[in-house]
Amino acid sequence: MLKSRLPVLVEFSGVHCAMCQEVNPVLAALARNLQDRLRVAVIEKGDGPDSFRQYKVPGVPTFILFNQGGELSRIPGVSSTDPEVFRKFLKEWAEQELQRAEQQGFPALKGGEW
Repeated sequence: MLKSRLPVLVEFSGVHCAMCQEVNPVLAALARNLQDRLRVAVIEKGDGPDSFRQYKVPGVPTFILFNQGGELSRIPGVSSTDPEVFRKFLKEWAEQELQRAEQQGFPALKGGEW
């Protein structure tokens, strides 16, 4: 996953996390709409405890954007349970971080609709 030629947005999630369940439809739409430009993955705490430790994930949900195997940025939680508010926030955050990566010489997304 982290060797993807595309940026990868990973949600570190938990089965019993209500907030995680609220954002799942947003992530699914993001994955569909940007399938040729961005990968979206979910790591459940029970399935990937080593990943939680490796990336120092203190709690769920946590979102980490990776590019070329390196961490670009993270969101240690969700600011709103409203899917539309979160979608807008996620879009703005990802665009800002991918633009920053592009300025540092990493390939990143360009334009497109979310």
